[in-house]
Amino acid sequence: MAPRLAAQRRSLPLLSPAAVLFLVGACGSPEPVVDGQPGPRRVLTDANVTSIATAANNGEVSEGQLALTRSRNQEVREFAQRMITDHTALNQQIMDEAQRTGMQPEDLTEQIQATSQRSLQTLGARNGGAFDRAYIANQVSLHQWLLETMDNTLIPSARDDRLESMLEGQRRVIADHLEHARRVQQSLAH
Repeated sequence: MAPRLAAQRRSLPLLSPAAVLFLVGACGSPEPVVDGQPGPRRVLTDANVTSIATAANNGEVSEGQLALTRSRNQEVREFAQRMITDHTALNQQIMDEAQRTGMQPEDLTEQIQATSQRSLQTLGARNGGAFDRAYIANQVSLHQWLLETMDNTLIPSARDDRLESMLEGQRRVIADHLEHARRVQQSLAH
């Protein structure tokens, strides 16, 4: 990982619910130890991949909805509406693919949901410009991390060719979101 990206992540005061969901889901359970030797790392199934992607999209939708109620900045509100619209559409693609294959995305754990709720509460406690800057900084960090996670974990883990292709298409949307978030972040700095 580039040092600049690592430094940016450490400096953010808030971790998005979607980032938490991706982190917990993508990492899987710790390596088991058998007779003093580490066992194989958990391999993600297509159901795991769809669950992680769905959870990330749900986090984006929730944060976008919060931003629409908290922000008065037109650029932030437009970005938030785009997150709601795009991530709802991405979830629909995932659900369509899951239905096509007969796959059932796995349920999220209560711990992940609780972490997501705490993150939303932290962001929701902010107002005005502080909210706008925290929301957008979080979106920049999240989308950088999502791209890395998609490239290094989700896309390589997809076993179904159509799921992999769908994730690659979603990756392009996430990259575009990152560029949009960076533009909004720069406008807020002025």
